[in-house]
Amino acid sequence: MKTLEIAFLDPKAGGGAIRASKIIALRRLTGVEDCRTIPIIPQLDDIRIPANVLESCPPIGLAFLPALIQRTPLPERWKLLIASGKSMYKLFNKSYNPDVVISHHDTLESLKIASHISRSLGSKSVVILQLSQFYGDKSRFRKIQQAIDIYLALIASSLHKVTLQDLIYYSYMRLVVPAVRKLMWNVSRDLLRGFDLLLAASPSIPLEMGDEWASRVISFQGCGLDQDEIERLLKLRSLQTEFSKPYSVFPARWAVTKGLADLILASLLVKRSIPSFKLFMVGSSNKLIRSQIERLVHRLGLKDNVVLLGYMRRDEDYWYLRRKAKLTIYPSHEDSFSYTVLESLLLGVPVVAYNIPALKLNYGGVEGLYLVEESDIEALASKVLEVLERRRVEVGIPPVRTNYEVALEEKALIEKALS
Repeated sequence: MKTLEIAFLDPKAGGGAIRASKIIALRRLTGVEDCRTIPIIPQLDDIRIPANVLESCPPIGLAFLPALIQRTPLPERWKLLIASGKSMYKLFNKSYNPDVVISHHDTLESLKIASHISRSLGSKSVVILQLSQFYGDKSRFRKIQQAIDIYLALIASSLHKVTLQDLIYYSYMRLVVPAVRKLMWNVSRDLLRGFDLLLAASPSIPLEMGDEWASRVISFQGCGLDQDEIERLLKLRSLQTEFSKPYSVFPARWAVTKGLADLILASLLVKRSIPSFKLFMVGSSNKLIRSQIERLVHRLGLKDNVVLLGYMRRDEDYWYLRRKAKLTIYPSHEDSFSYTVLESLLLGVPVVAYNIPALKLNYGGVEGLYLVEESDIEALASKVLEVLERRRVEVGIPPVRTNYEVALEEKALIEKALS
């Protein structure tokens, strides 16, 4: 089998990019005859592609928004809607003829590029769904929108003086984003219907997408860790920890749908019972979100409780910080698998989170994972308090696969479906 793989490959782009780079790097080891990539570059900047990916699947081209569209003063989602798949990539080698074109993401740019190239070459097409692109259950979408509304209300309340820029941002997030998001869902539906095979990296994805997709999407446990990563986390788990000054962590990307408002409000409630409560927020964010969180933390009197560490390299300092935490707080509203939860449980750190399908299906029943009703911030804070006040919390080891096992099964599913 010869493959052409479209993917974000810079690890800084998040868990989806990390998964894609890990699986692509293993293609040759799983018996793929030949493999090439088209890395997606978010801006016209250089990206860092891991060396093992280059060895396994050297780039055959690059993908990015055309410079003219990229420089227009429009939101990123609008740019993706108006760009055609044909205009979003450039090939260096036009002689490569793959059996299958694989989109490692369900984002519009990845879907558009994979769809156009597969049609042009007459190749089969596969998409690896890493998140639910839309929701069959309307109540799920309402809760996500509610989380955005609460965040916006908090940000507005933290302002000393409302400016025109603030009004524009609030109006855009409250009125335009939901409409654009629904439009993007419709475009995604049309694109997905044209793929030969839809694979979901978590069983929660087709469940979230609704009945129409239950029979079309093949799900499997499509996320894992390298063997040395598993051994590293389990070794850290065995270390004895002292909780003389216990703290909690939020080790995830700073996105509104990750429950930023829920996290801040729950911290405010916890502080009332534990004035010395400490939360470290670790993760990437854009400048706007970071400035809003800084302002909000200061305004609510949480500057001594909530420490904004931002992005950290996944080195020893990062893992020791997470291991020594007494608790991981993860009130995300959108997820499909969650490396955050997996890593925390492997480290022996309990997790308090919302009972969204991704966490119930992948980790339900694992000791040390406490799920409360989605959007119930008081229940979230109460469970955090309960865990922090315990002297000792038992944490089970969650089911985990190696990336090699995931890559083998992914290849087998593609070959079986397309043979």
